Amino acid sequence: MGRGCDTQNRLGTVLALALSSERSASSTAAVLNENGVVIDHAILGQGGPVSKADMEGFLDNVSKLFENNQVDVVVMNGALLGQTRQLQKNISERLASVAVGAARRCDAQNEKQLEVPEVVIIDDAVAQLRFARDNDVYYPHALQKFKLAVYCARFFQNPLSEVAALYNNPLDPDDCDLLRLELNPYQSAVPPSILRRALVMEICNELVCAGLVLQDAMAYLDGYGGGAGAA
Repeated sequence: MGRGCDTQNRLGTVLALALSSERSASSTAAVLNENGVVIDHAILGQGGPVSKADMEGFLDNVSKLFENNQVDVVVMNGALLGQTRQLQKNISERLASVAVGAARRCDAQNEKQLEVPEVVIIDDAVAQLRFARDNDVYYPHALQKFKLAVYCARFFQNPLSEVAALYNNPLDPDDCDLLRLELNPYQSAVPPSILRRALVMEICNELVCAGLVLQDAMAYLDGYGGGAGAA
């Protein structure tokens, strides 16, 4: 689609957890708002599998980021292999518990309640591959330790984006240095409901850029929704 207008498909506030399998490195986290700006970050703990002794501190660090930043979705890379699913379960349960406690306080103070975000796992091989091709434009020096977390969150926020990459076939010299356009590798990791919302946002933006009134654009999409959902 065209890019005549600003069409960044920001999908709300994302908490990205960049887990490290190396003990010499740290597992980190970053929170990006709907404009792709880093608004919070933290060291979750030492790299490698999270021990039982360290689990409580790890979950506390994730909980604080969630509670302080109205997070819409949590995304984590699968670097810890077999432990990744258990961490996903532990994080989901902890955030649900935090949301319940916050709900009681919000009811008493008449404030907006925290919603429990979905916790999504990204294939670590995909995360590392794309991370290696990234550049340093987005990362001030203070965020160097959090690059992978920021990178995962930014691409997850914009799942309709396409990735241009040079393709090289070692078996065929004539099939090298070709610029290929690929779908964002995180598309398959984005929950269908969020992906549909991004698509609707993109279509609405294109219709508005073409001069259609937003309410008319939404009415058009509502009428088209049955066919889109079936697809």
